[in-house]
Amino acid sequence: MGRFGLRRVILQLRLLSMDPTMPLKLPRYMFRRANGSFRYKRNVPKDLRTVIPKATVYRQLGNTYQDALWALPKVHAEIEALFDLERRTTDEHRARELVRERLGERHKSMFIEGAVDPEWPEFDDFQELAEDVDHAVPKGVTQQLRAASSEAAPMSLSRVLEEYFAYKAEESDTGLRTRIDRIRKDLILCP
Repeated sequence: MGRFGLRRVILQLRLLSMDPTMPLKLPRYMFRRANGSFRYKRNVPKDLRTVIPKATVYRQLGNTYQDALWALPKVHAEIEALFDLERRTTDEHRARELVRERLGERHKSMFIEGAVDPEWPEFDDFQELAEDVDHAVPKGVTQQLRAASSEAAPMSLSRVLEEYFAYKAEESDTGLRTRIDRIRKDLILCP
């Protein structure tokens, strides 16, 4: 049997071992593992790699093709929501939460007020924290930690749209997210 004959036999065996209701091409972001289960696989966008330490995000979808198809929209929505949340989180918010988690509420209130004198021992706490997280967080977070004071993010059109959405979403979301995304897309296309 030649090389091409062996490949044909292997392909036929693979096709026979597959579920007959499953198409040969799977939906986007879904793949089948060697054990027969299905997983969601999504690359983390490059602009979020400083915040999400992994290059790829995986989620289990199920053991059968039908279970995987049923779970795919929910898992995809969760991952998209995660990416959207990380994009909307400002460096100021990240720095404040990091200070609260690592150093406590007292340090957080001092950080927000900008009331840390370089002569105080608390200032050294901020410097040590900045060194610990130096390459694991965005540069803006590290800069705020080194300065031992929180800087409000500058008001941008993107931030205005997000705050408007948060304000209006409390009432009801009748396609508001879609309209805001369309405005954002139109603004990027304009020179």
